[in-house]
Amino acid sequence: MNFIKKVSFYMLLLLLLLSIYTDLTTGTSQAVDSKALSTQTNYRIIKVKISAGDNVLSVAEQINTEHEMINNVQQIMSDFKNINPQSNPHNLHVGHYYYFPFYE
Repeated sequence: MNFIKKVSFYMLLLLLLLSIYTDLTTGTSQAVDSKALSTQTNYRIIKVKISAGDNVLSVAEQINTEHEMINNVQQIMSDFKNINPQSNPHNLHVGHYYYFPFYE
């Protein structure tokens, strides 16, 4: 009986190590939204001064009132990061100017 416990323990340990190795080398797969991948965004860049209470999404919503892209939060954040690589989109400073995408 002791032999079976040892073999079971080593098998579980081997499976755990194999799982960790696979996760570290290939990573975990994430579902990809095919619509977001196929969307080619065309936008102009608008310079906006940040007021108290503003955030990336509220400003993007104000300047893109007629565009359906406003529903794609991930694309807006990605475009903002590309336009403002030195800025943290979650920490905008009041009185500073940032560039925002105006979708066409």
